[in-house]
Parts: sequence; C-alpha cells; structure tokens
Amino acid sequence: MRWWRVRGLKPSGRLDSIGGVCRRENRALANPAKRKGRGPSNRREEILAVAADLFARKGFEATSIREIGEAAGILSGSLYHHFKSKEEMLDVLLHRFVDKLVPLYEEVVSGGGGATETLKQLVTAGSLASMENTRELTVIMHERKFLNRNPEFAYVNEVMLEVERIWFGVLQEGVRSGEFRQDLDLNLVLRIIMDVISSTISWYRPGRRYAPEQVAASQLEVLFNGITP
Repeated sequence: MRWWRVRGLKPSGRLDSIGGVCRRENRALANPAKRKGRGPSNRREEILAVAADLFARKGFEATSIREIGEAAGILSGSLYHHFKSKEEMLDVLLHRFVDKLVPLYEEVVSGGGGATETLKQLVTAGSLASMENTRELTVIMHERKFLNRNPEFAYVNEVMLEVERIWFGVLQEGVRSGEFRQDLDLNLVLRIIMDVISSTISWYRPGRRYAPEQVAASQLEVLFNGITP
C-alpha cells in the first residue's frame, strides 16, 4: 500500500511516494446502453463504473469525455446531464474510497487489543479494502502528479497521512509494550507492510483463482510468520 512516503510522520503536502506499476487487463468494457429499467441514479452509476475502468486502465488525463461516453453507450454531450466534468467523476470515485479508510482503521484500533493483534487486523482490513477498490487505488497511485497540482484533490493526501499516523501509532505501541523488536526502523517497516498490500492490485482480479480473504490471510501469514519452517 505504498500510497505515500513515511518520513518522521511529517506531512509533505505531496503524494511523491505513490508509486508502482499497476497493470489492468485490456478488457473490453461492457456497453450498458442495452440495459433496461435504468433510472437516473443507475445511469450515473454505470457511467462512474465505465469511467473508473478507463481511468485505471488508460490514466485519468489520457481518458477523454468522448471515450467515456462511447464506452457507456451515451453521447458525450449527454454526460453533462449527470456530471459537470471528468474531474467531478474522479472526485466522486476517490471520495467513495478514501472517506471510508480512516473510520475503518480507527474502528480496528479502538477494539482495545494488543499491538500485534491490532496490526494483524489492520493488515487484513487494508488488504481487503485494496482488493475491493483496485481501480480507485490504481488511479491514486498513477495520478499523483495530477492530484498534487490540483488543490481540490488535496483531501486524498490528507487522508493518507492520517492513515499513516494510525498505522505508525500501532507500531510504536508494539515497541513500547515489547511485542515488537526495539531495533526496528518503524518507518521502513510500515513502508514494507504497505507495499506488500498495495502490490496486490497489480495482479489481483476478482473472481479469479484466489478469493480476497485467501490473499489477505496469506499476506498475514508471510508478514508475521515468514516462509521458513
């Protein structure tokens, strides 16, 4: 989950460390125009789904309104009845993802368990959230320059920094309690753990060989128990 760089937990104001290459399948997008019984809200959701696929596969800036319209089976001019701009589509998609991260992790931490158990629950929650939102996370990781230079998307960086503080606090508590080793570089540990989680989106595909819970359990096993007998 290499969404940001950890350096003493001082907000950098940028998403400079968002990295990695996340490849999505070059699959054809289903044309929802033939579906029946669509209301305005359903149509809006169909457009968002198409836009999310294109943003993740081609990149936000490389995707045009016309392409979104063609893939959604709607004239590009008609898209403006549902969204003011391509940026509004991205804003809705990203808010849906990042707005639930802090509450998700705060709920885990508030459970009152020890640092080890809490960290395990954070890893599981983070892994599942990543696999459930591969398109949104791919856009965040690939479009860091665009997000950095547009103040209206500053909330993405703010949320990621808050997530960073939550996870780092659990690591610190583990060192204080003696559950984690004293010689650990916690900044590095956090980056490694999150990289393990975020790298999943480069190969995970829903409905394929592995279920999300199986992937999360395997990540947990390797991170905490290693691979040697």
